[in-house]
This record gives sequence, C-alpha cells and structure tokens, in this order.
Amino acid sequence: MMTSTTALLNAAYQGRDRGAAFGVWGAVNGAAAAAGPVLGGLLTQQFGWRSIFLVNLPIAAVAAVLTVRHLAAGRPRATGRLDLPGAAAFTAFAAALTYGLIESGERGWSDPLVILPLAAAALAAGVFVTVELRTAQPLLDLRLLRNPSFLGLTLAGLLLTAAAFAQLTYTGLWLQQVLRLGPLNAGLAVCALAAAAFVTAPLGARLLHRAAPRLPIALGLTLIGGGTLLLTVVSAGSGWTALLPGLLTVGVGVGLATPPMMSTALATVPRERAGMASGAFNTARQLGLALGIAVLGTVFQNSLRHHPGPDPRHSYAAALDSMYTVAGAAALLAAALVALLVRRPAPIAPAPAPATAAAPAPVGGGR
Repeated sequence: MMTSTTALLNAAYQGRDRGAAFGVWGAVNGAAAAAGPVLGGLLTQQFGWRSIFLVNLPIAAVAAVLTVRHLAAGRPRATGRLDLPGAAAFTAFAAALTYGLIESGERGWSDPLVILPLAAAALAAGVFVTVELRTAQPLLDLRLLRNPSFLGLTLAGLLLTAAAFAQLTYTGLWLQQVLRLGPLNAGLAVCALAAAAFVTAPLGARLLHRAAPRLPIALGLTLIGGGTLLLTVVSAGSGWTALLPGLLTVGVGVGLATPPMMSTALATVPRERAGMASGAFNTARQLGLALGIAVLGTVFQNSLRHHPGPDPRHSYAAALDSMYTVAGAAALLAAALVALLVRRPAPIAPAPAPATAAAPAPVGGGR
C-alpha cells in the first residue's frame, strides 16, 4: 500500500502541487503514528494484546471501498512476470540478517545461532544480486542504485526510520517496566514525536518548497540526530517528561525530512520506474525499522549486562544512554549522506520508445 500511494502521488501531481501533496501525505503519516501508540495502548489495556491486530480489518475495508470509488483506473499496461526468485532471496536476506542481529545481543557474536544466520544473509544477498542482474523483469533494477541521489536518499530513509522510531521500542520498556506506566499512558508519553511531525510536515512543505531538496532533508535528519542525543538526559531519577524536548525535536525533524525525501527519491528516476523506486525506498524504510530494533536492542542488552545492580533505574538509564547515542549518530550519518550525495533532481524524460522507421535527418544542424 505504501508503495502504491507514493507512486500514485508522484504521477498525479507536478511541481509545487507535488510538494504539497507529499506534505499532506507526511502529515497523515504523522497523525497515524500519533494515534498508533495511544490506540494500541488502549486496545491492549482493555482487550488484550491480540486486539491490536484486529484493528487492521475495518481500516483495510474502508480503504478498499475508498479506492474503488475514488481512484481512477489507470491505462492498461503490459503484464509482466513476478520476480519470485528475487523476492524470495531478498526475504531470506532480510529475515536472516534481522534474526542474527537480534540474537547477537543475548548470545554474543561467536555463537553459532548468530554466525549461521549472518552467513545465510550474506549468501542470500549474493543470490539476490545475481538474480536481479540476470532476469529480464527484476524486482529491483540495480541500475537505480548507480544514481548517487537515489542511493543516498534510500540509505537515509533506512537510517531515519532506525534512528527516529526503532528507539521507541526500548523507550517503551523503560516507561512500563521502570516507571510502571500502563500501555495507554506509555503510548501517550511518546506521542509528542508523532504530533510534532504531523504539524511540521505540511508547514515544511509549504515554506521550503523553493529550497533545494537536500536542505530540508539534511536539516530534518540533523534535528532527528540532535533530538535523539537530547534524549540522553534521561537519568535514574527522571520521569516521562524528560523525554519531551528530545521527542519534540525528533518529531520536527521527521516532519521536515520525510515528505521531501520521498518526493525527491521518486523525482530522481524515470517516471516509468517510479513504482519500482517507491517500492525500494519504502522497503528500505521498513528494513531500517527492523534492523534498527535489532541493532539498538543489541546495544541496549549489552549495556544492561555491563551495568548490573539491584535498582533497575540506574541500569536502564545507562542502557538508554548508549542506545540513544547510537541512534543519534545514525541520523547524523544520514544527514551527511544527503549533503554529500543528493542534488536537485533534473527532469528525467521517459525512455524513448523503439523506433519503427528511420527518422529524417535534422535540418540545419539544430538539436
């Protein structure tokens, strides 16, 4: 769904309207992120954790009805074959890599249950690249990654999600296990991030639409990094309000960076590759969340082991400090990648159709 929405927006809007459309898209994402922890906490508290999965059913039904009623049918296109080997290889790579990183936090890097999944991930990555290079209709045209702007934005999207959202998993553990907040109150404690993103996304798109795309993206990523590092003020005696300055800063950064990051990534590729580019970018974002939870979990658990004590407040504060430092550094690395690699996208014409007849010679040497 995420892939389809961004590709449709990219095709339906041009110029300033496209920036505004992606601003609204980012604001809706922020609203959903704000409602998610609160609604999830409410459902968990009232009906149990299994109920959080049932909420998708009515939402999907409403989305399906709105799609049928309001989304115009596209022009018929040539049907292609699904790249099932490529999809299988990438799925194996992502699953094995995530599992190996998660297990490393508890077992250590020398354990066979860590080494074998990581080796399998490397093998699956090699198979994926080989398949994509040889198939006529690949899941991902690897030539897209030769574009420095698209490559930089894709890596930045992965790091943004890892830095801004993966840390919330362990922040939630602190809120519930140390501060003893219920699921609903824990969700309310972290919704400042999403609320700030919801407000910032449309304002940023409106105020910075004339700026070079890398400016709001790099600025947003820098704010995410700075806000995450600001979360290191959490100490053994802190309450949930200690999170507010950092979460609000991170939220402003997410609102500034996310909409132009998506629209710029799609603008750097030919229009006929927009769907593929959207899929690659959104996959990188989702993979960033999974890998971020795994990597930050390893940092968190290692820190807990190195700071044992009868009072969990001290060990949790030290573990959070280490985790926030790594997450903040990841966001700042993403900002540097954007600053170095991303340039204002030039209009890219679609690939020319095969000629059916010889074209007449140009007159007068004009182009």
